[in-house]
Amino acid sequence: MRFSAKECKALVLSQPRVLQTGRYKLLSTFDYLHNTVGITHTQFVQFPQVFRSSLPRIKERHQYLVKLERAQYDPTKPGYISLEALFKQPDEVFCKDVAKTSILEFNNFLKTL
Repeated sequence: MRFSAKECKALVLSQPRVLQTGRYKLLSTFDYLHNTVGITHTQFVQFPQVFRSSLPRIKERHQYLVKLERAQYDPTKPGYISLEALFKQPDEVFCKDVAKTSILEFNNFLKTL
């Protein structure tokens, strides 16, 4: 995944359970978030819990934000959405605070996938 030694150390020290995560899960989560979504290594170090979260849930939320044209993960630009918002909050909070829509709209979107 090309993390530096310093980044690997920070990841493991802040989230030791990453070492217990299967290789396939780690690589697929990293591949999707880094290559598709555009998450940087620095953001992974800030939120290492993402490696222990549900990739399908992250994909659904990212696709919904893309549909709404709110998928902005660059902290230097307006409308920034943190990586943590994609995996940590319940759907109701995600819809209200991040997507700025109702849970009903989100559930209708999920039916189209």
